[in-house]
Amino acid sequence: MKTLTYLIIFMMIPSGVMAQVGINTSVPAGALDVNSATHGALFPRVALTANNVAAPVVNPQGGALAVSTVVYNTATVAGVNGVSPGYFYWDGARWVSFTGNNSRDWSLNGNSGTDDPAAPAVYGTSTIAGTENFLGTTDANDLVLGTNNIERARFRQTNGFAGFGTANPLYRLHANTTTGSAVATYAENTYAGTLDGTGLYGRSQNAPGYGYGGRFDGTYMGLRVENLSTSYTGATFGSYILSTGNAGAGARYGTYSSAVGGLTSYGAYFEAMGATYNYGLVVANGNTGIGTIAPDRAKLQTQGAVGNTVATFNLNANSLGMAMVSDWPGIYFNAYYNGGTRQMSNGNYPAMFNYNPGGQFEFSMNNTANTTAGNIAGGSFVNRFSIHRDLGATLYYTNTTATGLNVISGGHGVNLGWFNIGAVGAVPEPGNGIAAAGEYVGVEGRSNYGASATIDRMGGLFYVSSAGGINALATIGSVVDNVVYKILGFGTVNTLVQDHDGKERIMTAPEAPEALFQDYGVANLVNGHAKIDLDPVLTKNIRVDDTHPMKVFVQLEGDCNGVYVFNKTAHSFEVKELQNGNSNVSFSYQIIAFRADEERAGHVSKYSDMRFKPLNRELKIVEKEMNFESQSGRNMASAAQDAIPSPEVRPREKPTE
Repeated sequence: MKTLTYLIIFMMIPSGVMAQVGINTSVPAGALDVNSATHGALFPRVALTANNVAAPVVNPQGGALAVSTVVYNTATVAGVNGVSPGYFYWDGARWVSFTGNNSRDWSLNGNSGTDDPAAPAVYGTSTIAGTENFLGTTDANDLVLGTNNIERARFRQTNGFAGFGTANPLYRLHANTTTGSAVATYAENTYAGTLDGTGLYGRSQNAPGYGYGGRFDGTYMGLRVENLSTSYTGATFGSYILSTGNAGAGARYGTYSSAVGGLTSYGAYFEAMGATYNYGLVVANGNTGIGTIAPDRAKLQTQGAVGNTVATFNLNANSLGMAMVSDWPGIYFNAYYNGGTRQMSNGNYPAMFNYNPGGQFEFSMNNTANTTAGNIAGGSFVNRFSIHRDLGATLYYTNTTATGLNVISGGHGVNLGWFNIGAVGAVPEPGNGIAAAGEYVGVEGRSNYGASATIDRMGGLFYVSSAGGINALATIGSVVDNVVYKILGFGTVNTLVQDHDGKERIMTAPEAPEALFQDYGVANLVNGHAKIDLDPVLTKNIRVDDTHPMKVFVQLEGDCNGVYVFNKTAHSFEVKELQNGNSNVSFSYQIIAFRADEERAGHVSKYSDMRFKPLNRELKIVEKEMNFESQSGRNMASAAQDAIPSPEVRPREKPTE
């Protein structure tokens, strides 16, 4: 201890000639040599605030902190420039940790405070700046990654190619395996939601180029795509191939398949198995050609024939089916196909569509054209087209003077006609235009919504009219002049109740020039005062402000000096007895407030400003149609009005303001 004291005193005496300092040694091997077998050296312990701030450490000689100053940090500071306990040295700009995530080396536990390197000017040739952080080499050698002292991946320094399972990658990403039944590259998207996810995505921007290529040198498949999804609720695809873009003059193919060589070649082979509904091939858009590369005549166009047969359906030898042939144009049912020869018996096939010698399209039964009114297929009523199985579906007209359309299915019917069409079977009663029945919903109407202030939308439009005009009208579930209505039309809103004799009596709903909500209640004055809080549901759906005041009507139910209402908001109002009275009496109240504007499915209806709102539509009858027509007066009729309008109804556009 005495020796250490002398040593400290000696070190405190300035000396310009001593070159080395030794502690517990007389032969120091450096500028400072501390020798001990049981004790360590303690560096200054400070609490750093950030790795880019020198303070609280200062240069005792003044000026900037000297580079290589060493301290032990005791503080923990989070963030990009944070620090954690440990040894740090000052590099002239920041504190650098000896070890850990603030050091110059990559840490086993990750690093913080790293720089974000700039994108290279020319990828693959531009060098990385000396101040930027990166993982890799600065000399002309490959970068190798391995596990268990075995190479697993290699990045070539010559071209930047990455190889997995190969030390000589030939492509930008080259994966190789030498194990049988193994997968060289596997990409998976494990997202479990309902949005689209992509396991592997390939893209090529040159011409010609391949976004994804496959090759197989064995005997099976060049490309295999498999979808094992069992939980997704929408459509799933084993392979989804899309070609998009408008630039260029060449043809664009979503899928191009070709097979060359072999005893049997298939340009494309489709098969669906194992589902409730199996579809070998579904073509959603565009035309489909068989035997032609330019189908421009039909959605499904076939060119050429085998013998004289262009196409067959449900083809089996000597079995029922349908055939289209080239030497006798038409569609033939129960077409016997035996050894490549069509057998058409004059009296042994049920039906045929064909062009007759006069160029007219006709339906023939048993080789005889059906030119009289009657059933085409099955049924027991006259004047109908029937697809008949226990009256499952029937389409017919009633007579030649009152045109109508009737549909029957499963004992329920729909009758579409002009007027006074008689009932047949389960169709509507005489005089009814439409009657429908369903297990849960009898009639459902839908209009496709478009976010436009000029086009009206109506789920249903019902009216009574004559040659003189419209007598009654109501829209159900509509957007008219940019406001949503559940019911809009002529007349009153009513209900029926029964009197003591069981007879129906009509009651009428009150109506107002504005969209209003009402509420009622009872309360008590306590010492001449009461505060009434409104129902939160009502509060959410009303608008109360200076231009939309809430009306409150109070009916006293006891003796007091009278009351007045104040502090009216969308949440509450207060009642006060006159002359500062302090009565304790009950009262009932009624409130009337403006309905707040409402947003549903992206559409906002301005209910709060509807006082005597103009319809901005003109109701008129034009040729075979009744319209909501704009007040600009555009009349679509091109001939005289009919005595009875057609039930076809559609809204017109709103006038431009």
